[in-house]
Amino acid sequence: MTDPSTFNGPIHSDIAPHLDAEYAAFHNKYLADRPAIHKLPWDPACRVGPINLGGLEPCKVGSVRDLTIPGATPPVNVRVFTPPGERPEDGWPVLAYFHGGGWVLGNIDTENSFSARTCLTAKCVVVSVDYRLAPEHVFPAPVDDSWAAVEWIHEHGADELGIDPSKIAVGGSSAGGNLSAVITQRAVQRSPPLPIKYQVLIVPVTDNTVQEDGSSSLPTHHESWVKWKNTTPLTPEKMMWFRENYLPDKSKWSHIDASPLFQKDPQVWSKLPDAWVGVAALDILRSEGEAYAQKLKEAGKNVDLVVYPGAPHSIMAMDEDILIGNGTYPTSPTDSTGPDGQGLIPTSDGAGEVVAVGEGVTQWKKGDRVHSLFFETWLDGPILPEHNFQALGAGTPGCLTQYRTFKVETLLPIPDHLSYEEAATIPCAALTAWNSFFERKPITNKSTVLVLGSGGVSVFGAQLAKAAGARVIATTSSEAKAQKYRALGVDEVVNYREYPEWSVKIKELTDGKGVEQVLEVGGEGTIFQSIKSIERGDLVHVIGAVAGGASVGGGVQELGTLILITPATLSGVQIGSKVMCERLDTFITQHTIKPVIDRVFGWTEVIEAFDYQTSGSHFGKVVVKID
Repeated sequence: MTDPSTFNGPIHSDIAPHLDAEYAAFHNKYLADRPAIHKLPWDPACRVGPINLGGLEPCKVGSVRDLTIPGATPPVNVRVFTPPGERPEDGWPVLAYFHGGGWVLGNIDTENSFSARTCLTAKCVVVSVDYRLAPEHVFPAPVDDSWAAVEWIHEHGADELGIDPSKIAVGGSSAGGNLSAVITQRAVQRSPPLPIKYQVLIVPVTDNTVQEDGSSSLPTHHESWVKWKNTTPLTPEKMMWFRENYLPDKSKWSHIDASPLFQKDPQVWSKLPDAWVGVAALDILRSEGEAYAQKLKEAGKNVDLVVYPGAPHSIMAMDEDILIGNGTYPTSPTDSTGPDGQGLIPTSDGAGEVVAVGEGVTQWKKGDRVHSLFFETWLDGPILPEHNFQALGAGTPGCLTQYRTFKVETLLPIPDHLSYEEAATIPCAALTAWNSFFERKPITNKSTVLVLGSGGVSVFGAQLAKAAGARVIATTSSEAKAQKYRALGVDEVVNYREYPEWSVKIKELTDGKGVEQVLEVGGEGTIFQSIKSIERGDLVHVIGAVAGGASVGGGVQELGTLILITPATLSGVQIGSKVMCERLDTFITQHTIKPVIDRVFGWTEVIEAFDYQTSGSHFGKVVVKID
């Protein structure tokens, strides 16, 4: 009998209230019953097993090939992902990528999905490096292999890979983030320097001297090691196990090739490239990731620091939840945990025809036209934590399917003047806009409101507000989108590329008063401007999922000061209940509102639909029509 104490087990009560519902479901599905590797005797066979726990295949790129770097001692294997289409005249940009796994686990297959998606969306070659692993190959073997790969890319990549050697970026997750930071520091110290244009550090290890109490050999304290000691799945105990395998010689823990945060030379920091640093809010490594980002900022670097709320360290392992959402569909038919042997079906909005009803059902009949609800169990009243577990496409199967069974109370009739495609846009985007403008502090024909950008929520917000007689101001990035807004009756449109400090223009348009309500979908990049655009004490509706969930990073103090000065009310919006949606449908019917659909994709074009949506070029909604 297996000792239950050797399994990851359920989510700790310290963490559960803070953990994102999607990740909690992922943990329960894939991790809870898996052995905790650090509690078992070491066996290299543990590296054999499913790489992507969700079982999904990477998206298709132009080509994928495996190479062995010639001349490297020992040989270093890499996997090269090349975008589709014609090679640019100067060559492709390239990302050298290092997988995670605590320098002990993982291999060239570990982050295929991430590599392929990055190749496709960033239009760059991705070279995934299969560095040697501990405990068979301890520090500095993984560093040496990674460095050999980057040097080869720089020296031979133009001929062998079709890349532009002046456009090299490095990146990695966890241990791979550590290797990325180390390689970047080494590159600027080489003679001549090896030009690296950018670094992407995802939940990186930057201080290998941290103890379980958060103390470090540096004069600092990494609070996250203590605050999130009961997190999942990377606990302090597990991190120490990885370190002991990779760095058995404790005298090497503070070496800059093991702990890049220990770099003391200001000249090195000043020569490093700009960076994107992503940390997980519930990760023990959060503090050291933030500390590294701060050191880069102090050296004058442009740093995008993103804190993923509700997320623990292994956020990138959420293959099913993240990659489906990015267009890698369909799910694996071998995953039998979902209905009919399928994995979790994505998307939260749907509309269609009732083709059959269960015994005793009288509310619906065959042939009825219906649309779904975002939350199946949030019927009325305030949202409760358990409702989050019944969000379509997240806690429960979504609508991107030809057939789906619904409970009687989780459907609503489609307004008569809408098509199925138009009605499918109601459950999320339209309801979010309605909840913001009509359920909190209902707008009137005397109101002035601001909508940001031209996505589904913002365009719906503009339509609903104009139907209520309000004055509507919108921001957008192009004259073409501005013209579309004007065609909807929007009163003023501000091009935020022409006016980067667009809040000044908003105040000018409102005679210095500001607007009463803002539909805030930009997150970190726009929240300060939104607050500056409102009248004192009025509402900024923060749409977290649309805004990407990014935190305000180092601007928390500035945000607090701004709210005190304005003052402003920040209102988080989580879609809406069934009762709210009934009121919305009535309003849509009364005013004969037609949702704005940018483009309709076919059933076989799902990946293209997701790619088009994430490109940000659409105005209104993107719809998939099921044949």
